[in-house]
Amino acid sequence: MKLLSTLAASAALSAVVAGAAFAQTTNPTQAFNVTGSVAAACVLGAFNGSASLGTITVDLTPGDSNLFKITTPINTVGPTAAGGCNDGVTVGLTKSAQGLTTTPDGTGYDATVFQANIPYAVTVLWSGPSRGGATTTTQQLTTGVNQQINTAVGGAFISNINSVISVPATSKAVLAGTYTDTVGVQLAVY
Repeated sequence: MKLLSTLAASAALSAVVAGAAFAQTTNPTQAFNVTGSVAAACVLGAFNGSASLGTITVDLTPGDSNLFKITTPINTVGPTAAGGCNDGVTVGLTKSAQGLTTTPDGTGYDATVFQANIPYAVTVLWSGPSRGGATTTTQQLTTGVNQQINTAVGGAFISNINSVISVPATSKAVLAGTYTDTVGVQLAVY
């Protein structure tokens, strides 16, 4: 009997608590939060080829003080890659400070007259906002003729990254050979 009266009292108490917690109204409303997060990341696809300057033209006028020098600056469009960052970005651009270099064939040369390097600058361009900006514009970063590395910061973007190679006229004659260098492009969340 005592067990029955305890069960009855417990049921009555549950009904009172349930009635208070879930009081009926005409339009009951409750709310809850939904949360999630997205990691900051940058993506850079492979460049679609290499930059070729082709056969570099040098002055071939006998007796001219510019003999074997590059007298006309060269500007060429380089390869393109798709990329972007979903947060602020630091763009890094590296190359050799000496520029394009060749290995002389061992026949010897006077370094006061000839050079075994071709200085150049490289520029990358992309569409995105500046750091803290809200409007997409053309952003650019150049690593200059005597520089090895340069960086720039910008806002989140999705864009093709285009490159331009610029070779100035040389002050010395240029040795024959195949000239090479490697350009590095890096995207990093800042």
